[in-house]
Amino acid sequence: MSMEIDFDPNIRLQSTFYNVPGYESDIHALTTPIPPFPRSDTLSTACDAFEREQLLQSEAYYERPPVVLVHGMVVASSYLQNLGRHLAPWFRVFIPDLPGFGRSSKAIRKCDTVSINQLAQGLHDWMDTAGIKKAHLVSNSLGCQILAEFTRRWPDRVDRLVLQGPTADKSQQSILKTVLASAANNSNEPFTMSLISLQDYWRAGLRRAFDLFRATAEYRILDVLQEVHNPTLLLSCELDPITPCGWVEELSEKTPNAVHYVLKKAAHTANYSATEIMSRSILRYLLIQDDDGMRRAGREIFERVTRINETREAAAKQRNHLVGWQLALGFLAVLVTWKCSISRWKFISGFLPMETMILYQYSKIAPLLSADRSGDLDRVYVKLQGIADFDSASSMLRAVGRYLHFRDFPQLGVPTSLAPVMPLTNWLPPYLRDTVFSELGANEAADDIASTFEAEKITESVAAHFPAHRKYTAVAIGSTNGALTHLYAMMGIPWLPQTLLMPVKRPKSAAFKQGQLDMTAEMEWGRSAGRELLQNNPGIELYHMADPNQDQLMIRHMAYFRLKFIKMTEAYKNFLLDALEANGTIILVRCGSKWPSTKVADRHYFQSGAVGGVTSEEFLQGSTEVKEFVESEKSLLTKMAGTVMRKEHKTDWNAPASNYEAPEAEWGYAEGLTDDIIEFAKEHGFKIKYLDFDHPEDAGPLVADADRQRKEQLRRPIDSILVESFILMEPWLAIRYNLTPFWTVFPVKQSFERLQEYLKTCQGKGFKNGFSFLFCSGAYSIGLARLDEWKGLLENHFVSQGMDRARDRKLLLGTDENVFPKDFGFPARYQVELARAVGEEGQYVMPPSLTLGDFEHYMENSHRYGVYYTP
Repeated sequence: MSMEIDFDPNIRLQSTFYNVPGYESDIHALTTPIPPFPRSDTLSTACDAFEREQLLQSEAYYERPPVVLVHGMVVASSYLQNLGRHLAPWFRVFIPDLPGFGRSSKAIRKCDTVSINQLAQGLHDWMDTAGIKKAHLVSNSLGCQILAEFTRRWPDRVDRLVLQGPTADKSQQSILKTVLASAANNSNEPFTMSLISLQDYWRAGLRRAFDLFRATAEYRILDVLQEVHNPTLLLSCELDPITPCGWVEELSEKTPNAVHYVLKKAAHTANYSATEIMSRSILRYLLIQDDDGMRRAGREIFERVTRINETREAAAKQRNHLVGWQLALGFLAVLVTWKCSISRWKFISGFLPMETMILYQYSKIAPLLSADRSGDLDRVYVKLQGIADFDSASSMLRAVGRYLHFRDFPQLGVPTSLAPVMPLTNWLPPYLRDTVFSELGANEAADDIASTFEAEKITESVAAHFPAHRKYTAVAIGSTNGALTHLYAMMGIPWLPQTLLMPVKRPKSAAFKQGQLDMTAEMEWGRSAGRELLQNNPGIELYHMADPNQDQLMIRHMAYFRLKFIKMTEAYKNFLLDALEANGTIILVRCGSKWPSTKVADRHYFQSGAVGGVTSEEFLQGSTEVKEFVESEKSLLTKMAGTVMRKEHKTDWNAPASNYEAPEAEWGYAEGLTDDIIEFAKEHGFKIKYLDFDHPEDAGPLVADADRQRKEQLRRPIDSILVESFILMEPWLAIRYNLTPFWTVFPVKQSFERLQEYLKTCQGKGFKNGFSFLFCSGAYSIGLARLDEWKGLLENHFVSQGMDRARDRKLLLGTDENVFPKDFGFPARYQVELARAVGEEGQYVMPPSLTLGDFEHYMENSHRYGVYYTP
């Protein structure tokens, strides 16, 4: 079953009442709160509603028109509220209760009839009072007819139109069939939708509801939409019997400037029951406005959903036949039991084969009836087969992918039902807690190495992280880097990783001696394990990495195989051809970090240790700290056995001798890919730009300063910082909450010193507040910086910028300070605590993407940071 993380925009809409001339009482609407913006003090001096909304549109919302959501049959603004919240980070949102409905039910007299024309007029009158000259209009069900009429009469008041589940008139479906379809649809909707409907029907009254239903059946929406030339998005739903996908497809073919997009696993009121996918579709249509790309993506989903629905309907008919046979068989059983006309054993011998046949036939069609058959379409979370979800590359890939889907990055982008209970593991005894962490990590490890990793399939899944058929000015490809993840988000471009981590199950006895990892034994085990993998994938290099310092728990039952692409796969090529604009730019990201390694075979390297708190020399040659650490990690039983049997104590990790300076396994770039990209770009007319640096943390100060320059361009404050650690990051919220990101590799002393150095350079224009994430590896490792050092560094910097020292200020988010670094609940907490710490009042409107030209302007002085951007 596919899962997705529900988006929580952390914003509440406000009730506002408008005194609209000509109506019996005020008209109610839900509206977004006023966000912070440069000239907010001038808002109170605005002469009228039009001037006020124009000021907001130009100063706070980057000239984006507001979005007005219009409700459907009788139900009012409450069932559109969640959709409005999802759109609010980008748009000023209004959800009016049209006259006669919801909290505007008294705006017209009970005896007055309602019609489509009247409601369109009511929407027009309310927009005049609210000060809305022009807007994007979004509606569901009957609201589509209201907006069709509104757009026909006042096309200059409409920018873009979104119609979800446009109800058909009686020429397409009889009134009786519409009623039956509505009843069938209720089984696909949440029960709470029925409660909302009951409340709004009570407010409106049955007479008004009946009048509106009759008006809906009479209104010819197809005829009207043929006259509408405003850009229109028509949304149909896979599980909607009221407005089937086929009808909406017909509507799109006859509507000028229309795009048809299908929402998977959604019923008629998708705005309420499938808000997640509907809001993403609307945002792409209103913000990106890539109608051709969205039309292509919608066509592919429509064709797939049509085939699924056809087989589902056929299976439903077969199920009904089986139910009929089952009822007949049950009736026969009752009759035979009552009459006793044949012996019990004869009946049973005849009954059982028939019952078995019915159950067998039902088991065959049951999968065809499932509502989850389209779960792989239009996904945000995409599982990479055999690739670790906890890895840097897969996590940063998800962060970029989610951002391009207009989403934040909670739970490291991984949907799991275990998230609420993750913090509870901290209550377990230390040994049991370590065991749980180790075993959960090992669950991601592959058993069959050779068949698990297929370069083409994996890279197809990588490309599936991004919206289908969307065009970009640039695409990045190459080294993994957390700081650059923010740059990709700011630019709104995808990133294709060169390196991925494949964890492989390995017997503990094959590599552990005296309770510690023996890296030579680990390398020898990997020699044979990697042979077939490399034979099946000639376009990759294998970097077998072992870090007994930071990965103590994770490597108990598995080995880390980092795989680097040295040839472009067809999936990567196809993605670039589909995603890049003509003459687009490929940004080749190359981290020059090297590590003294052991060449095991052709395209196969073993790396002793990793970037972190221990240097490569210490991993290879040992040190006093390593000796003390190894001794401290030995169990009491191991120490006693060594003393009694006079065994030589292990004082290091027995690293094999290095014979090759290889790219660092996790962060370094393998040059083999460069020639392939150059040839591909030359063949297809793409430009190549190179982004080079020596250490993964070199890009941190550059991206932080680029972010501050961007904020100054947007006339925003630049005095808040978010220190990130390894895969604990939040590109979307950093922009939404106006936080300057500073990424560090790990919570080790070297990373601490880099942050310290950066803050010194900011003294003239430093930070006055901010927060920090600290990644928890689950182990007390060499080189770990203390919590009080991290907190003290930020606190002292804020004080140096004129802020008071506050004892109750929470600087470390997501981390249980009592158990750090063995806090296993941090993936469930870091994002939630950040949202709570900032609150609604600190949320800025999401800005337009950084242009390629502006990005290259920021890169003009990148060499000062040790980062080189060259053509």
